[in-house]
Amino acid sequence: MLKYCRSLPIVLLLLFAFGCPLQAEELRWFKGNLHAHTNRSDGDASPADVIRWYLEHEYDFLAITDHNVVASIRGIVEKDGRRLLVIPGQEVTSGMIHITALNVSGEIPSGLELMADEVTEYVTEHFRTKGLNEPRALGFSLLSQELKVIEGVVDAINAQGGLAVLCHPVMSFDVEHLVQAKGVRFIEIWNANVDGMYSVYSKWKKVPLTGISTTYRMPTRGSAEYRWSQALDEGKRYYGIAVDDAHHFSGSGALAGGGWIYVRARELSWPALKESLENGDFYATTGIIFKELSVTAEGEVTVEIAPEPKRTYTIKFISHGNKVVKSVSGTRGSYTAREEDVYVRVRADGGVNHMAWTQPVYYEGINPKEIA
Repeated sequence: MLKYCRSLPIVLLLLFAFGCPLQAEELRWFKGNLHAHTNRSDGDASPADVIRWYLEHEYDFLAITDHNVVASIRGIVEKDGRRLLVIPGQEVTSGMIHITALNVSGEIPSGLELMADEVTEYVTEHFRTKGLNEPRALGFSLLSQELKVIEGVVDAINAQGGLAVLCHPVMSFDVEHLVQAKGVRFIEIWNANVDGMYSVYSKWKKVPLTGISTTYRMPTRGSAEYRWSQALDEGKRYYGIAVDDAHHFSGSGALAGGGWIYVRARELSWPALKESLENGDFYATTGIIFKELSVTAEGEVTVEIAPEPKRTYTIKFISHGNKVVKSVSGTRGSYTAREEDVYVRVRADGGVNHMAWTQPVYYEGINPKEIA
């Protein structure tokens, strides 16, 4: 039989409560972005201007995540009848390892001190002089040291009661990192600054990704979504997040609005959002909105897209092994999970960089490598 519990995902028409005492009519969807920068690090706009942008574009919550500095603004901000919950965050930047710390009160150390001195010097120097991907490209094995950094940073975030998110795995994490990392449940499966904006970086080139994805990847490394799928196949229960990672709010570059999530929660507060995030009660998107998203007690997964003019849609139900078990052309699709599927997740496509992803639904007793 199917296993549905608090650690498993998604429902809009809440036909089965997943162990949650709340009823469907008590919940609503909130739109938010969990990764954005200001001029306190490498962004081009002040915190006030960044907040104003997300208010004007009808977001409900925003995490400001500057590099190695915690945002000083937090709580509800109101303007012209709109309310935005500002979540204090930090993008903990440790050489190539980037981890978002959400709702932390104090700065999280970068974690480079957890590496051997000679490795720290190597990473720092090559990060500065030869580009983000250079150390691994040169064949220098950093896995064991980087896992120490990941563990130290994640432990520090968890100690403050925050949430850790592994940022832009295309740039920062190989599959081995994702499989062996402990204590973290969230991964960016779409980062508009990285996955959607390769032309910004002269050393990166567009290479079509084979398989189900229509996005692009860095040479030899694989897309973030594909890495997520590989980690899921190894028994890791990561939830997938889309972010814009905005640095620039005018002109070209990492523009705001390229990725976000919809979280189904009882109210607009961090405790409510955190509860839903930890339950996997959200979906990631770059523009597609689900008007229905449901899972029945019998394991039937249903999605329906709110259509936009002049767009055509494909809905793919994807199981263990990155296998497309059903594909539907149109705005509505259903699939009943089978034991051999292990898990089922949904990806909807509506054109170039216009997508949405649900969280995986699992069968009972199939995850022996449950995350620690």
